[in-house]
Parts: sequence; structure tokens; C-alpha cells
Amino acid sequence: MARRNSSRGGSSGSRRRSNNKSKEEARIERLTWMAMAGFLILLSFIDPENNLPDYIVPLVIAGILLASGSYQVFEQRNWKVSPFTWGIAFILGFFGVYRVLTIYNDWVPLPIDLRLITLVGVIFLILLGVLTNEM
Repeated sequence: MARRNSSRGGSSGSRRRSNNKSKEEARIERLTWMAMAGFLILLSFIDPENNLPDYIVPLVIAGILLASGSYQVFEQRNWKVSPFTWGIAFILGFFGVYRVLTIYNDWVPLPIDLRLITLVGVIFLILLGVLTNEM
């Protein structure tokens, strides 16, 4: 019977899980979540009748996500940012920019509610972050 080499595997309890974060990294992610949720809550109080243009909501949330992700990657010690964060930020940014272009270039607008897509994206990111301790 072959023996296991202790230097290769060791016990699984001694390995560090990849999603363990420092307190500062977790704090930055929670601040990002609070900024996104806070913007949506503030928007519901300031603009209850939805008079603001649709493209503002996804562009602001995309800006929050891109700023947070860029800070975590470039300003800190290469903290890991989930691909879902980058993906949702770029998708929301694309929808917002496309809506602006449809207004000024007479393009056919997409028949989607940008506020609803933004809300679903924010909820998805927060739930994903809570469930996997990632963002």
C-alpha cells in the first residue's frame, strides 16, 4: 500500500480557502453593496414617479461597480474581484450607453426596463457575495 506524501497534500484543514478575505477587503465590498443599495433607495425617495431618464440608473450602478473593482485590483494588493462583478458592470454600462445613443441617434430602443434590469443585477451580486463570500 502506498503512503501519502505529507508535503503534497497534507490535511485539508490546514489549507487556506481561496475565498477568505481580509477585514479591509470585506469592508470595501460591503461599502460597494451599501452604495448600490443606497443609490437605489435614494432614487426611490427622490424620483418616485420615474421622471429621470432610464439610462442614469444603470450608468451610476456600473460606475460604482467599476470604481470599486478598479480600486480593489489596482490600488490594493491585487485583491480578487469576481468576474460576475465585471460582467454585470459592463452589461449595465452597455445598456446605459446604448439607451443614450438611441436618444441622440434615432436608433430603435431596446424594449427593456433598465431600472428593473439594474435592480435584478444588484440583487444578484449581493446574494452571490453573501452566499459565496465573494464579489
